[in-house]
Amino acid sequence: MNEPVYPPPLDPALAIKVQGLDANLRDWFEERAAIREYMAEGVSREAAERAAWADLLRHFGPQAGQPGAPTPPETPERDR
Repeated sequence: MNEPVYPPPLDPALAIKVQGLDANLRDWFEERAAIREYMAEGVSREAAERAAWADLLRHFGPQAGQPGAPTPPETPERDR
């Protein structure tokens, strides 16, 4: 199955960090950013992406954002 193609984050520095994520973490990041953007009134896409990145680092640890980091196990559905 083909992996989704996501546009790069609006913040150029964050775009560089996100491009190093594996497919599972990228999906996780995009889902969190979308939830924040669409469910929270007045949150811009850029702010939602920054918050999603912080969520990712908190949830999976700072090593998750490093290129070549081991892939964390998929998050159980109840934690999504």
